[in-house]
Amino acid sequence: MRSSTASSSGKIGYANPEHPEVITTRFGRARTLARLGEAESAVALLREVVADRARILGEEHRDTREAREALDGLLGG
Repeated sequence: MRSSTASSSGKIGYANPEHPEVITTRFGRARTLARLGEAESAVALLREVVADRARILGEEHRDTREAREALDGLLGG
């Protein structure tokens, strides 16, 4: 079941912070922070994204692996 709310603009927003689309948005934000040179903030957010994706989607899910690779790249690994 999809947990969403409609705003006055007619757009749908997800109320659940653990919804995969919300986590994907956070992943995009982390990548943007990294591109802007905000590595410390990006690493902190990516750690959260990796943990959430692993818990919700599983360790071997492609989205979890993608986030883990982005984190490793920022950490120099």
